[in-house]
Amino acid sequence: MNFKNVHEILLVGEGDFSFSLSVAKKLGSAKKMTATSLDSREELKKMYGDAQQNLEQLARMKCLLLHGVDATTMSAREELRDRRFDRIVFNNPRVWTVGPDHNKQQIKENSKLMEEFLENASGLLSQGGEVYVSMKTCAPYNEWKVVRQAAKSGLFLADKCEFKISEFPGYTNRKGRGKSCNKTFPLDSCCTFVFKHLFISEKLDSLLSLPSSLPLSNELLRGDLMSLDVTGRRP
Repeated sequence: MNFKNVHEILLVGEGDFSFSLSVAKKLGSAKKMTATSLDSREELKKMYGDAQQNLEQLARMKCLLLHGVDATTMSAREELRDRRFDRIVFNNPRVWTVGPDHNKQQIKENSKLMEEFLENASGLLSQGGEVYVSMKTCAPYNEWKVVRQAAKSGLFLADKCEFKISEFPGYTNRKGRGKSCNKTFPLDSCCTFVFKHLFISEKLDSLLSLPSSLPLSNELLRGDLMSLDVTGRRP
């Protein structure tokens, strides 16, 4: 993940806000950061022992903190809808419904979560901006088809790299729901997907020279170009 002080940064689906705080400390400021959670501030304090402390530190660093933000409708949120962000981050996304991750309905719901989040992120992304989705890539998470969901909103996979928690001192990933909400979980096979807008005006040869190891093939790119408008988004 590439963060700079000049970037307008939107963090989505935060839990105890330890990731946001780690990024703020690396940058030395949070003035251009907006950190959000689905849960209310009161719920966060009950769920995570260090949430209140993390939120207070972020507030002192001038981070805009928003709660009750749904990743699937966030582009309509009053505080966000007229803004554009250079970096949009969603770590370990998951729909918290009853049932194991390999359940077919759970896979369907998480695929929908990814599709709707990426559609909203596309509308809030600045030209040249990047969306970071960090998640496990083993089964059943690979069945969410995150790259294909992104393509529906005119976003293409620019890079994919291993997520290294050691690069974010102080960050602790949390389960987020139930009696074990404050516990961590293994991040094995976790990668960060980097998505960018697909602009027709960009040189096509730069798109077609993407590494063949990336799951979005040149053939798929050519096919998608036919259904996109000049901004790279579907009509």
